[in-house]
Amino acid sequence: MKHSILLSLLLVGLTMYAQNSEYLVKQTGDTLYGKNISLVNKQFTVESASGTSMMVSAQDVKTVHSKNFRFSTVVPCKLQVYSDNLSDLEQNHYKTLVKDTVLIIDEVYSTPKMNLYWGLDDLKKQYYFYKTPEDPLPIQLYINYMISGELGQSLSLIKANSAGSTHLEIQKGYVNQLRLIMGDCKKITDADWETLDYRIYSLKSVIKKYSKCK
Repeated sequence: MKHSILLSLLLVGLTMYAQNSEYLVKQTGDTLYGKNISLVNKQFTVESASGTSMMVSAQDVKTVHSKNFRFSTVVPCKLQVYSDNLSDLEQNHYKTLVKDTVLIIDEVYSTPKMNLYWGLDDLKKQYYFYKTPEDPLPIQLYINYMISGELGQSLSLIKANSAGSTHLEIQKGYVNQLRLIMGDCKKITDADWETLDYRIYSLKSVIKKYSKCK
């Protein structure tokens, strides 16, 4: 009889766990369990096992753990949106678009001095963020593109990799951002800054060198 009761309690416990296996971790450190967590208009909705729902502002959430999200770190931000699609770019002018949104990003590299994150927007474009121990939230690393050259020249020159004067110009704001923080680190050379790319392996490389500086 005791074994039957214990087995029943165990099954009930497992069922409740399965129904509440998703959760949010708030900025206060509190954890909210539930299921079918969703994000709409900067508000997370968490369903309970009883079917009721609770709304939580994204500003109050540190991480989300749900099958509905690929990553977990919650970052409400004014996202500086970029495009490297030639048809979207302006000539001799960096077009700046800012989107008030919430990104769910992933920590891809961690050191005591700086962490690196990346995530995707709704259009599957990659964005990178950094965070130092002094930063409350990860900060976007900026990049932008424009078409540089004589007005009226065809974009086919770029597409054909022509040696003409029209070319794709990259505004590497992320280099200036990181250099402002890491400028005193002698392990990072001018060549490192010149070749720093907007990719995980390149950003990790410079952060790794910075972490070894005293």
